Amino acid sequence: MYNKEVWKDEIPDLTRPVKDTAGKQKIDPQTGRPLYELVQEGTRITSARLNHIEGGIEGAHNLVEQLAKELGGNFVAAIDGVQGLQFTAKELSVSWTPGVAYVGGRRFEVAAGDMPLNATQGQYLYLDNDGVVKKTTSKATAAAALLLFYVATDASGVISTTDQRMNVNISELIKKLDNVQVPVASVDTAGIVKLNDTLTSTSKDQAPTANAIKKVNDGLTAHSADTTKHITATERSAWNGKADASALASVSTDVLKSSYNIQNLQREVAYLTLKQAASDRINNGTTFGSTFADSFNMTIDYTKTATTAALSAGATSFSVNDATGFSAGKEFTIYDDVNSERVTVSSVSGTTITLKAALTKAYKSGANVARTMAVADATNRALKFGGWSTQVTNTVTDTTVVNSAYGTTGNGGRKLIRLSNGWLVVVVRVTSPSIARYFYVSKDNGATFTQLTYTQGIADEDACIASFGTKVYCLMSNGANTYSLWFDATTVTNNSQTVILSPDTPQTAVGKVSLAINEAGTELHAAWTSKNSTYPNSFNIRYAKGTINADGSVTWSAAEQVTVANSSTTNFNTPSVIVKNGVAYIVAQSLNTVAGNDYKIGIISRGLNGNGWYSDTFNSGWGARAFYTSSYAQNFPSAIFVSQSINGLANGRIWVAWGGLDATDSNIQNIRVAYSDDVGATWTTPQKLTNGNSYIQAVPSISADRQGTIFIVFQGQSPAGNPPYSIRAIKNVAGVWGSVYDVKLSTTSSGMTSPSVLFDPSMEVTEPIFIYMDTGNPKVGFYGTWTIGGEMPITQNDVRFTLSNTDEVVTWVQHDAGLTVTAALNGQAMDKTSANNEDEFSKALSSVQAAEVRLNMNRSSTNDDLKITRILGGIG
Repeated sequence: MYNKEVWKDEIPDLTRPVKDTAGKQKIDPQTGRPLYELVQEGTRITSARLNHIEGGIEGAHNLVEQLAKELGGNFVAAIDGVQGLQFTAKELSVSWTPGVAYVGGRRFEVAAGDMPLNATQGQYLYLDNDGVVKKTTSKATAAAALLLFYVATDASGVISTTDQRMNVNISELIKKLDNVQVPVASVDTAGIVKLNDTLTSTSKDQAPTANAIKKVNDGLTAHSADTTKHITATERSAWNGKADASALASVSTDVLKSSYNIQNLQREVAYLTLKQAASDRINNGTTFGSTFADSFNMTIDYTKTATTAALSAGATSFSVNDATGFSAGKEFTIYDDVNSERVTVSSVSGTTITLKAALTKAYKSGANVARTMAVADATNRALKFGGWSTQVTNTVTDTTVVNSAYGTTGNGGRKLIRLSNGWLVVVVRVTSPSIARYFYVSKDNGATFTQLTYTQGIADEDACIASFGTKVYCLMSNGANTYSLWFDATTVTNNSQTVILSPDTPQTAVGKVSLAINEAGTELHAAWTSKNSTYPNSFNIRYAKGTINADGSVTWSAAEQVTVANSSTTNFNTPSVIVKNGVAYIVAQSLNTVAGNDYKIGIISRGLNGNGWYSDTFNSGWGARAFYTSSYAQNFPSAIFVSQSINGLANGRIWVAWGGLDATDSNIQNIRVAYSDDVGATWTTPQKLTNGNSYIQAVPSISADRQGTIFIVFQGQSPAGNPPYSIRAIKNVAGVWGSVYDVKLSTTSSGMTSPSVLFDPSMEVTEPIFIYMDTGNPKVGFYGTWTIGGEMPITQNDVRFTLSNTDEVVTWVQHDAGLTVTAALNGQAMDKTSANNEDEFSKALSSVQAAEVRLNMNRSSTNDDLKITRILGGIG
């Protein structure tokens, strides 16, 4: 319990001045005030009393955090029965009412506000862990904080909205308590016990009363005192079987453990206790504080952006990625890994910030512009050093690869890759003036594309590409052959490239192809479908492995016949090959019409044992598992392997997406997905991601990024578009599939088909990176949003927080040893005293005004992991 100190005012008797020997009134040498005799002596401020206050505030902080985290979850509190943060969307704007909410155990009083909405997009509104309402297209991002509202928009307004708030109030928790059912106790189960006052009961689910035990004790005492009557064996057994006091205590404890933890109801009370304890520290003022997990009466401004170009000394304005949060009169810090300085905003127009005074130093492109440079660590309750973030987010919306409807069909193999130097390479099929394959490259993160090189003279059916470093490898098929080529994108010329008749000998027919490269960049694994003279009646799967030589050339092994069907009733098609530990796994579709239509989606590999597909259709050494079977058409599987380094699974995970029909939606295809965590041996029950018998959803292309987010892009008919296909997508974030959304809507004159998604699990992707073909408005288009770059450590950080209007501020900053902290109030240096790794700063202003404190953290080396652990203070 916190013991309050009773503080007394000093009361002077103004009629009794204190005089010196000369009869002159004495002056206090510290304050300059005249001295009088005291009617009441005030309470003295000592280090012991101040430390007592510090301890009380720390205890209150710890209690608030403990109770908040016991309650758990993120929610909107109901105050006096009114649930705040009510959202309303109209046209392309959303607004909300004020409210109290908790995020990660932190309490925020959120003011009413509004923000613009993005057109033609599903957006989640959420309260982030900095207490700011934000929007995102990722449900997982919003759900990681406090999800509040969902709104879908078209080009001009709102299509639909959903209230996503989690509301908690005392009455609701009491209802939960009322519904708690504590079981009846037994010898095996803790719970409620019925008391029994008899001495003859044989019940095993009742407990004796104190009176019953007393009767037994009285009988025992009398029996012990009776020297003529001795205890019998039966009496001894009966007595030993009675419950003793410790057993009764155990039952009582278990019952209590079964009860609902009513301390969760104390969260709001604990917050008020915290504020009261802080008020006990400073008389006649308003307190503030933060542990960076909880804050009250102060707001740290984490607004941050980056410049779009390098800046020279003398610059008075510059463009940034996002100017939200910057306004006239606000001070901020601009910095890179070499220079930094503080500047003040004169005006903001769009994304251009104009300064009150010119820059005195030069800055690199992507220099950070921040109100607070440090980073809050709520888990460890600390404010840590931030660095110069060199991360750049690239958002490309429908860049034109080429102004012709060149083919991108074939989803089993990739048509878009990213090289180690960041270049993007695309392969497309050209049909006029002759059939050829053209390669295009973007050297500016998808902003523009130019032709890189090409092949001609091959009437190919399909092509796919893979890469390692800056080398590009291509596999192609035509009516009866497979071909391959490779080149270095940094040295290749824009001339027709020579292809080799490999990895297979001539066949009688060749279909779709797929190509994958191992992580070391030493092997290629190729799969394709074909008919040949040995198996002339069926399309079968064939495979070859290529060894990449030191100069980049490829030595192919002899092609292997994987499946050996030879009947017009059985065919294998559209392979999609992946690689794990040097072993190829081939996902494919099949159809057997011997007894009706038997469609299967499955996986084939030398790494699998047994045949879980059709009997007698797989060559020796190859195992197979069909993980989806249907009498309705299933086709166009797309597969990826996501390694343990990303998802933490011992064997990684194989993902497969495909399109198909079923009994419910028998006329219209929909998208399904399944995965395996044991390298294809067993599979999850396939999940149907789209539904309905009115709009076709087909030909998916699947991908993943380094955070484990799964992306599926497909051609589909959108309710918001026109009859031709649109490009649509769906994401799985943190194991949860979001809603299908439109990326590129069809029009009355054009339709979008055949998306091919980039799969590079080293990248951080926000929106899938893909190409597609527009058949009505002839072009190949490119989309994507991804982030590249890192962070350079620096030795100094500025931190800015705002307070209520005042004319005086005192603040205490607790920090690690070795960290130097200075402070300024509204740009004026604050007086500083230090003791035991805590600095006290104070400053009086000339008048009551808006107050902003700037802290500067400084360390001698970027290797020093130093931090601020608490801020406390008060205002006059």
